[in-house]
Amino acid sequence: MLSTRLSRLCDAGVVRRRQYSDRPVREEYLRTESGRDLAPVLLALKQWGDRWCRDGAQTVEFTHSCGEKLCTETVCSAGRASVKFADLTITGGTHPPTVRGSR
Repeated sequence: MLSTRLSRLCDAGVVRRRQYSDRPVREEYLRTESGRDLAPVLLALKQWGDRWCRDGAQTVEFTHSCGEKLCTETVCSAGRASVKFADLTITGGTHPPTVRGSR
């Protein structure tokens, strides 16, 4: 299962394989530019999981080079103000958005 998932990530360009040993033959998986761009998404998922799924259990922390913990936040690109979901307007696309389970 893991091999299949890694192959899919390679096919999608998220990671690439690099052989680092001839005897025995061993490969490592390195993030591509596309994979590195996923870092904020993965950090946001970690934060969500820590809040809603971990029941206070300690998880790994990501820190900046200044020593402070990293966190994700959605901000307006113009004013850099923090954005809440209620403040969003959805535009564009070819179909109206579908919200499942909103009956």
